Amino acid sequence: MSKSVEALDPLPGAGQSAAPLLLASFLVSQADGALMVGLPYLSLSMGGTASQVGLVGGLMRLCYVIGLLTGRHLLDRAALGWIAVCGCCGLAATTLVMPSMPTLGPLFGVVALYGLATALFWPPLVGLLFAGHQGQALNRRLGQFNVAWSAGMVTGPWLGGELFGLAPGLAFWASVGMFAAAGVCLAPVARTSGRGASAQRSGGAVEESSTAKCDDRTILFHRMAQVSLIGGYLVLGLLRYQLPNLAKELEIGSATFGRVGTVLSLSLAAAFYLLGRAARWHYLGWLFWGGQVVMAASLLVLLRAANAYHMTWCVLVAGQGIGLVYSSHLYYGSSASGHRALVMTRHEVLLSLGFLLGAYGGGLIADQSNNRALYAVGFVVILAGVAVQVGMWLLAGGRWGKGQGNGRATDLPQ
Repeated sequence: MSKSVEALDPLPGAGQSAAPLLLASFLVSQADGALMVGLPYLSLSMGGTASQVGLVGGLMRLCYVIGLLTGRHLLDRAALGWIAVCGCCGLAATTLVMPSMPTLGPLFGVVALYGLATALFWPPLVGLLFAGHQGQALNRRLGQFNVAWSAGMVTGPWLGGELFGLAPGLAFWASVGMFAAAGVCLAPVARTSGRGASAQRSGGAVEESSTAKCDDRTILFHRMAQVSLIGGYLVLGLLRYQLPNLAKELEIGSATFGRVGTVLSLSLAAAFYLLGRAARWHYLGWLFWGGQVVMAASLLVLLRAANAYHMTWCVLVAGQGIGLVYSSHLYYGSSASGHRALVMTRHEVLLSLGFLLGAYGGGLIADQSNNRALYAVGFVVILAGVAVQVGMWLLAGGRWGKGQGNGRATDLPQ
C-alpha cells in the first residue's frame, strides 16, 4: 500500500522515539509485500481466473480507500497509538484465516476486511511519527519513514515467495507474526499517545497559514500528474496481480516470482531515493512524458517473455516510471495546495483507482483473450494518457515544457 501522510500531529508524546514506529512500519510493509506473492498464488491454487486473482488485489485497495474516507472521525476521537494497534490486530486476524478459506468467495470477504484494517494502521502511525516536527526535522523523519517501509517492501515479496514454495500457509503465518510484532512495538507508544482532534485543529491552522498561492505552471503539472498517477498504478496493478498468471503459464514457481517482485520493489525504492535527492526533474515536461513512454514500452517485453529473466527486465524499468509519476504527483500536489491531508487523500484515491483498473480490469481482458494481450492494452492506455497530458500542456500555451524547478524535492513527502 502507498503510505498516506496525513495532517495529524498529536501533541502528547510528540518527542517520543521514532524507533518503534519505524520498526512497525517495516514489519507491516514486509508482511504486506509477502502477501503480494502469497495471495495471487493462493487464488490460483483455488482455481481462480485472471480477473478473480486481480479482484483480490483490487478489493483490498478499494476497501483501503473506503476506510481512509470514512475513518477520519475515528482519528479525531480516539488515541492514535491504540488505533494503530487495533489495525495490526485486524491485519493479523484476517491474514491468519486467509489460507483456510475453502473457496474464492469467502477469501474476497476476508481480503476486503484486510483492506479496512490497513486504513486503521497507516494514517495514525504516520501522524504519530511526524508529530511536532517541521522543516528539516520533518524532512529527516520523512526520509527515515521512506527507508523503513521501502525496505520492508523489498524483502517481503522474496520472503513470501520462498515460504509459499515450501508450504502455502507459511507465507501467511509469517505475515501474521510480523503484524503481531508490529503491534507489540506500538504498545508502549499507544500508552503515551493522545487523540488526534486537538492536533488536527492545531495542525490545520498551521497548514492554512502556510498555504501560498501557486502559479499556473504548478497547477498544470499537478493536473497532468493526476492522469499519470492513474496510469502508473494501472501498470503496478498489472505487475502485482496479473503477472503471476503469466508466471504460472510459464511454469515459474512462487519462489522465483517472489524474486521478480523484489526487483520491482527495489526499483521503486531506488526511484524514490534518487528523485528525493534531486530537484532538476521538476517541471521537465519531456522527462515526465518520456518516463511514462518508457514505462509503457517495458510492458511490451511481456508479449514475448519466456522466462523470469525477461520479467525482471520489465519490472526493473517499469519501477522507475512508476516511481517518477508517484513522486511527481506528490510534489506538484503539495506545491499546489497547503492542505496536506486533502492532497494525500486524493493521491490515495487516484492511485487506488489505477491499481484496481490494472489488477481487475487487466484480469477481465486476460479472461477474454490470454495472459499477454493485457500488456499491449496497458501500453496503449499509457500512451493515450501521455497524449492527454501533452494536449493539456498545448492548450495551456505550451509555456512550461522546460525545467524551472525552484524547490527541493527532499522538502516534500515522497
